[in-house]
Amino acid sequence: MSYTITTSTGTSYTIEDGTINNAFSLKLVGKNVTNYGQVFAENSLRHLENFASPTAPTPNTTLVGQVWYDTTEKVLRVYKDSTTTWARVSPVVQATAPADGAIAGAMYFDTTDDKLKLHDGVSYKDSSYAGEVTNEYSSFGNLNTPSAYGTKLRNIFLTDNGNVPRAVSAIMYVNDGESSTTRPGGETVMAIFSDHATFTAKDTAGSSHGDIHNWYDQLAESDGIGIEIKPGMNLRQEYSNTSIALADRAYRADGITGNLVIGASNVAITSIVTTSSDIIPDAGDTYDLGSSTNRWQNVYVNGILSLGQTGGTSEVRSTAANVTTRIGTTAYPITTSNIGDATVNTIRVTNYQGGAGNINIGNVIASGAISTATLTVSGGASVTGNIDGTVFKGTTAIFTGNGSFGSITNSGTTTLNGAVILGDSSADNIAINGELTTHIIPDATTTYNLGSNTRYWNNLFVNTINASGNMTFAGKLRLTDTTNPANTTDTTAPLYLDGGAVIEKKLYVGETITTTGNFVGVNGDLSGTLQVDGVTDLNGRTDLNGDVNLGNAASDTITFNGVVDSHIIPNANATYNLGSASARFGTFHGEATSAQYADLAEIYSSDADYEPGTVVKLGGTAEVTQTTSFNDKDVFGVVSTNPAYLMNAEAEGIAVALTGRVPVLCQGRIKKGERIVSSNEPGKAKALGNNEYDMRSIIGRALHDKESFDDQLVEVVVGVK
Repeated sequence: MSYTITTSTGTSYTIEDGTINNAFSLKLVGKNVTNYGQVFAENSLRHLENFASPTAPTPNTTLVGQVWYDTTEKVLRVYKDSTTTWARVSPVVQATAPADGAIAGAMYFDTTDDKLKLHDGVSYKDSSYAGEVTNEYSSFGNLNTPSAYGTKLRNIFLTDNGNVPRAVSAIMYVNDGESSTTRPGGETVMAIFSDHATFTAKDTAGSSHGDIHNWYDQLAESDGIGIEIKPGMNLRQEYSNTSIALADRAYRADGITGNLVIGASNVAITSIVTTSSDIIPDAGDTYDLGSSTNRWQNVYVNGILSLGQTGGTSEVRSTAANVTTRIGTTAYPITTSNIGDATVNTIRVTNYQGGAGNINIGNVIASGAISTATLTVSGGASVTGNIDGTVFKGTTAIFTGNGSFGSITNSGTTTLNGAVILGDSSADNIAINGELTTHIIPDATTTYNLGSNTRYWNNLFVNTINASGNMTFAGKLRLTDTTNPANTTDTTAPLYLDGGAVIEKKLYVGETITTTGNFVGVNGDLSGTLQVDGVTDLNGRTDLNGDVNLGNAASDTITFNGVVDSHIIPNANATYNLGSASARFGTFHGEATSAQYADLAEIYSSDADYEPGTVVKLGGTAEVTQTTSFNDKDVFGVVSTNPAYLMNAEAEGIAVALTGRVPVLCQGRIKKGERIVSSNEPGKAKALGNNEYDMRSIIGRALHDKESFDDQLVEVVVGVK
């Protein structure tokens, strides 16, 4: 006989006679079960290890209060409810200190300030503040006998003038014996660390670890940090003489008064630089600004840069030979220069703000280039580089940008700007002895020719030819490039046809023809690989070896105008369909059919989605529902696993096997040939045994033995009584 067990909450479960209930993590043994000792031993072992596993205990019919050791995270978990499932066993997390468990060593996570707090036997203390605040020194009279003394770190939200809270870190000195309005709890802001752009604190209260306090007045004190908070470290002004032994340089020095230590000497700040005075050495012609190895990068002067003195010699020169030294640039030219003799590498002068942009020089000796709007040379001129612009000798122009010359010989580089004409008749000969370093591009497309129909170039050596018009070859076109294109759009292929191609004779292909247009073969042979994205007309017999794809989208239409002269066999068993649920063939004409599976099934509507092997009967809110009683005479069939023939396939519901070999979910032991009927477990079956029966209750006959008491699928011949 079965018996019923009840949980602490009053939920009842029935254990059938001779069965083992597997609904929970521990197995529940019914009466008259053999070898029950092994089951109890396994249950005890799982109790000892708390179901230690990387995954939660199964099945999912878990009881509230069950404990599981998670071996992945190395934590103990408890099943709380179906919402939170397996929760970690951890300290309490809440906004206030727990009333229970307030003993030394107890802890909780404070959600108000996101801090872990520990109980010292008296009260909860913050465990994650930097530094220490203690009453250890309360007997020291010179400390005003504070009850709390030390340092700590605060996170402070200072509001800027735009009413935006700015989070900063503050190092606090604590002496509660000095508590005041500006120093709550005796806390003094020693330093503030910020990663914000410079901002000004507003005279308003801000949050600090759950405290609301206005730090503005303390910051604004004469010896305070100041209300302007800069990126990095901001110290109190009373620490202005603080020595930082390991500091090699100061990031910010504005606001420093007194002396600045340079090397081993104290130098008055006011003697070095101020915002309203000149920088003047204490002795003339004595000190340098930079050196030949350590030079300043740029010098910006708004007024006059004076070099030397009366009777002396001054130089503006490069630090070494062959080093570029520029006076003016293309973007920022010199307006006017008056020079005596000039020995330079390059001279560049351009018009500036509508001015003449002239440079007047006595003698010019230029080993490089001269680039100028107008250059007037009253002396001699020797130029081995480029000349760009107009060059005058006296009042006579000896070179202009648009000049005409009989014969020019230049050992340097010649730049001809503007329109350039080479030759004025077909009788002129133009020789290019050097190599071209630029593209040759016509100023109008499809207008000019390279050669003519009577004057041909001999050989053409190029990497790529891009032609928008026709290309006519009187001789042969032979491609010797062996490049293997990666895909149909790979333009590195030796022959790439982006339009149509007509082959009037035989075409021999060693590798691949790729075309995005139409490919039409006319009474010729085609060998090799053909990949066509357009229309292909092939007359005569066509052999397509290797893998063949017909169409690449569901919208493609494939038409058979001839008859199929071979078998149609899929390359994988039970994988592909002939037709679909929405697109079916018409009438099937054939002599015989066969199927892989072994049951006849039909679709029936059900009150729930049932797994294959579930025993069903007529009834419920739909056509069929699962059985719930032993030896039920209303049994109708079994949910099919893989039907060989499915009737009413387009209907909504489940496939119910009416006859044939069907896997059935069974309980208890079963012998081959026994009659199978429904059990008391919903949707499950079991052996009839020696019980009396009605032929209407027989599901079928078992085809093999079942030795285990666990629920298993047993193959049953449904319909055989």
